[in-house]
Amino acid sequence: MEEEVLNEEQNEALDTKSVEETGEELEKIEENASDAPTLQNEIATAQSPEKTTLPEENGGKEDKISALDEEIKSLKAQLELERQKRVEGENRLFCIEALEKRGLPRSLSEFLTGQSNEETEKRVDRVSEIIKSSVNDEVSKRLSSLPQPQKSRGTMTKSSFKNLSLEEMQSLYKTDKTLYMTLAKK
Repeated sequence: MEEEVLNEEQNEALDTKSVEETGEELEKIEENASDAPTLQNEIATAQSPEKTTLPEENGGKEDKISALDEEIKSLKAQLELERQKRVEGENRLFCIEALEKRGLPRSLSEFLTGQSNEETEKRVDRVSEIIKSSVNDEVSKRLSSLPQPQKSRGTMTKSSFKNLSLEEMQSLYKTDKTLYMTLAKK
């Protein structure tokens, strides 16, 4: 019965290890679990039908197995955190590239980075549209407040300038100051 429990625990630990570990994770496990080969030998010895073990010895091995299981869980949690950080970094990089493509500042990536590239792309597109619209509105507003140049009155000579009334001269001065100054000097 105890052998079956040990076999199941060992198989579960090996199955979960082989499914999710990469080269880096194996190195970490090797560093942290230097006594794993001796533990495996002890487990194999305990499982052999030739040797019967005392209950006290089994308790020590179960403690070691339990400790290794906890260590595996801890390493899996660390691995998941590292994976999340890597994904966040990749998403931030994608966002920065999308912003630069549209001529927007990189600093917006802090606010626009999504959980996926598609989500990030949508956010960047939306902000780009908002900024362009806002800039266009402000430019139009400022341009509309500027005085519009009026069409030239044709060729005006100094004599025709002198024949203008004072109101017409003031109007010319307001609308085409350069022409006024040129004619007034002649």
